Amino acid sequence: MGDETCVMSRSGAVRGRVFVRHLGSVSFFWSNPALKLQEYLRLNPHTVRDGDPKYASMLIQAMAKLRKRMEPFWARNS
Repeated sequence: MGDETCVMSRSGAVRGRVFVRHLGSVSFFWSNPALKLQEYLRLNPHTVRDGDPKYASMLIQAMAKLRKRMEPFWARNS
């Protein structure tokens, strides 16, 4: 299963309607979508989380993949 498929299946697992990636802080006025994530984590206690060595490994792999794609992206879109 590829990274994108894995991430999308996880967003579906928390009944998310959309999947948004961001690298910063976000505040929510009407509702907090993190509540669904908190419920998912409560129901799935073995989920890999921040601070877990497996999470760190997954993060390193994802960042390496992203870095490989950055140069071709900027070459096409500059």
